[in-house]
Amino acid sequence: MQILPVHLLGETNPLEWEDYLEYWTKPVGSGPWMIDEVVFPDYCTLVKNPLWWGEPVNIEKVNLTSHATGGVEATFASLAAGEIDYAFGNGVNNAEKAANAAENNPELEVLLRPSGYQRFFTFNQTTSQDGLQNDFMKDVKVRKAISMAIDRDALAEIYGGFTMQTCVSYDSPWYNADIPAWERDVEGAKTLLEEAGYDFSEGIRLVYYYDDPTTRDAMDYVAANLAELGIKVSPALMVGHLGDRIYDVRNWDMMFAAYNVEPAIYAYDLLLPTKPTTKYLGNADFINAEFVPLFESFTAESDFAARKELADQIQQWEYDNCFYLHAYGLDRITIVNTSKLEFDPQIFKAAEASGFDWMWSTWNLYAAK
Repeated sequence: MQILPVHLLGETNPLEWEDYLEYWTKPVGSGPWMIDEVVFPDYCTLVKNPLWWGEPVNIEKVNLTSHATGGVEATFASLAAGEIDYAFGNGVNNAEKAANAAENNPELEVLLRPSGYQRFFTFNQTTSQDGLQNDFMKDVKVRKAISMAIDRDALAEIYGGFTMQTCVSYDSPWYNADIPAWERDVEGAKTLLEEAGYDFSEGIRLVYYYDDPTTRDAMDYVAANLAELGIKVSPALMVGHLGDRIYDVRNWDMMFAAYNVEPAIYAYDLLLPTKPTTKYLGNADFINAEFVPLFESFTAESDFAARKELADQIQQWEYDNCFYLHAYGLDRITIVNTSKLEFDPQIFKAAEASGFDWMWSTWNLYAAK
């Protein structure tokens, strides 16, 4: 969370900040550009910030276009039509759609950058507001059975990503190579469910919060995977205030979600009892006793070899307890109109990170043709 101004937000509920429109028309910041005009929900404009402390930028004005109403399809249509010069984020992180846009507009270039961005499944091991939670989610054998049955390779292919077994990708120096690469095992999953005494009259409420056709199809595919085990799954889009729905209401048993941190080994901080995730993970005493000392030792250690050993232990511990099912990772896609925008392509060789230097002073607009 960035530092936010109390004199503008006052006593407003943090869960309501997203909808606190008066603040977002003139947010406080310190970047090379500053807010000029905001028109919800269509666009906002930025102009050069005269108080910017860094190297001055060359681009005088930036127009930020929102497709809140048209959605992802409107974004790609605008790219193909040459109406957008630069696009990034979850909405365009679809390799097939990005390639189609570039095919329709040869002035577009699709850039990939390394990222700790990943998508995963997690389980509600506490209670739900409606009292209809599936208590079998508390059994590690059931969670492992689900983990063995969901076809991660297929999901990675659907999204243009790469399969993961832990929160760290196989090619990362932090990956624990003693943990085997993922393989689907339906029969092994069935055996685990039998050992757990799973009640097949208990269905699973699977929720997700990405409202796009690819995700809807992917969740139906996951439901079909688990149907092979005899488990009925009801996928549903989570709507409303996500923080409230995820952490407090918890009318779900299994959730498809995303996380982005660099390096990816730090994604395990989701398990810390100080995080709101403890509201659905539960097991606070167990996690405090076994996981927290490992993670704190890792973050305090400076020697790489010792850190690597601790990172291996962290991955093994979480793999054994299966609080998260790490489905796949995604390189981040950026789409640029190279006939209009000039930049140093080396910028996109580095992994995405919040403290990254974008070298904005080197960016330029080409003269209109």
